[in-house]
Amino acid sequence: MLDEKPLLGMDDFKRMVNDQHSYLAALLTPCILRLKDRIAELSAAEIRALEALADWDYNMDPALIAPAVLEYFRISFRENLLADELGHLFEHMNYLTGEYFIYRIITDRPHSWIDNVNTDTVETMDDIVMQSFRTV
Repeated sequence: MLDEKPLLGMDDFKRMVNDQHSYLAALLTPCILRLKDRIAELSAAEIRALEALADWDYNMDPALIAPAVLEYFRISFRENLLADELGHLFEHMNYLTGEYFIYRIITDRPHSWIDNVNTDTVETMDDIVMQSFRTV
């Protein structure tokens, strides 16, 4: 928004402050929507939550279901991706640091962070997404 024009006015800043578009939602939602390939494993409530995300424009309007689904998923996803590696340090990680790590894991795919080191199974990103989505 800052790059739209050289001189910004009061209306431009009002629009920025009131903008509810979530770039994090735009990053995470496609990962969740890949669960459509595993729809047979989902409950009816989980399918409805997935459907709410399918047509969503990433507007964090509190009247919509999708933002709530995304927020619960995001919290669970952060824990499922990071807590096993960080141990007790996970409890002390601040919000922005966690979001940064999620961004890096999704965009750069450091595979060692995706697997849950506390299990014998080697989890994939889709496994962690499913686990996180199911806790919503």
